[in-house]
Amino acid sequence: MASPRAKFTVGLFMAGGTAIALLALVWLGMSRFLEQGRRFVTYFNESVQGLDVDSPVKYRGVPIGRVERIDVAPDSRLVQVVMAIRAEHQVGEDAIAQLKVVGITGSMFIEMDRLRPGDLDRSPGLSFPTDYPVIPSKPSDIRQLLSGIDEALQQIQALDLPGLSASLKETLAGLNATMAAADVASISGDLRRVLASLGTALDPERLDRLVASLEGLLAEARGAAAGIGSTAQRAGTLITREEPALRAVLDELTTTLAGTRELVARGSGLLDSTDRRLSTLERQIVSTGRRLDQAAANLDRLLDTVQDRPSRLLFDHPPAPREQERPRLSPGKESAP
Repeated sequence: MASPRAKFTVGLFMAGGTAIALLALVWLGMSRFLEQGRRFVTYFNESVQGLDVDSPVKYRGVPIGRVERIDVAPDSRLVQVVMAIRAEHQVGEDAIAQLKVVGITGSMFIEMDRLRPGDLDRSPGLSFPTDYPVIPSKPSDIRQLLSGIDEALQQIQALDLPGLSASLKETLAGLNATMAAADVASISGDLRRVLASLGTALDPERLDRLVASLEGLLAEARGAAAGIGSTAQRAGTLITREEPALRAVLDELTTTLAGTRELVARGSGLLDSTDRRLSTLERQIVSTGRRLDQAAANLDRLLDTVQDRPSRLLFDHPPAPREQERPRLSPGKESAP
């Protein structure tokens, strides 16, 4: 039978252990309330299955906070996730949240990163006020993969598969008909002859001669290339040496061209002036001709007048007709009445 002292010792040990356990539980519980940090909220337009309260929030793999609350957003469309980020971590305006899966367990956490230049903002739009600063989000890798598969399926469904199948069948039928109509035996015989000719052409002695000829041609080509290079070098040296003279010739040629342009401009002006003078002279000659025609007409009328009435040259009016003289009669005779 245990002594009273042993019983007291066991009771004291049990009471001390219970007190320590209660203090540990209280400390662990209070530590969450005493935890210093800031609250942010993000919204996802996809399932957050696997994400729970107290799931970690990491920045590029480093834990910086935890998920404090998960709820449906006020618009009843998005999923609202409130995060507690420790105070020593700064969240910039370019931060972006994304759901990540932990291995194959199905558990999820929130990965924080920074929006890279050129990345599209695919965060869902909000139509309601929020209690905490909002961190934009982007679809998870699984969501992007599923979206890509959906788009591919939609494109496949949009294809005219019956039409493509019919076209493929027609093509295969035509190919079969072509193969059936082809003289395969003749083609095979031609192919054998070609292969035999090729084998003859690839005779080792002929190949040696061909290689020797090619080497000779290559040597001649190298010599020609060397000659061209030497010629080009001499031409470059000549051009460098005669560059001042060439520049002088070019300057003189430029001056000559400028003088030619000026001379052509003057000639054009002289031709224009000559045309204007010839036009004036032509008009004067036409006017003089008209006057000469008028003078000739007046002269014709004057000649006609002189021919008809010469007195008009001396008198303004024609002279009065003279009295006609009577014939003289002999005495005793009377003139007949």
